[in-house]
Amino acid sequence: LEYEEPKHYVILTDFCIGAYEVTVAQYEIFVEITGYITEVEKKGSSIVFIQEDSGGYAIKKEKKGVTWRCDIFGNIRPRSDYNHPVIHLTW
Repeated sequence: LEYEEPKHYVILTDFCIGAYEVTVAQYEIFVEITGYITEVEKKGSSIVFIQEDSGGYAIKKEKKGVTWRCDIFGNIRPRSDYNHPVIHLTW
């Protein structure tokens, strides 16, 4: 496609990539070991899902107090949900 131009070569050094998303439980271990504080935690809020409108589009809003421990609605996940992919992170 035209918007994929210009073609160019990229050389990558060795890297690792997981076969599956990082879970909340795995991320918790990372945070405990490193003491890492996410951008969302520094900011104090994240975008959460509210509902779908009549056209099927997601209605979202910014909610305070949301962290990587929260679900799509911004509610703290129960530990039984820690096998779900971690969200509310930045690249």
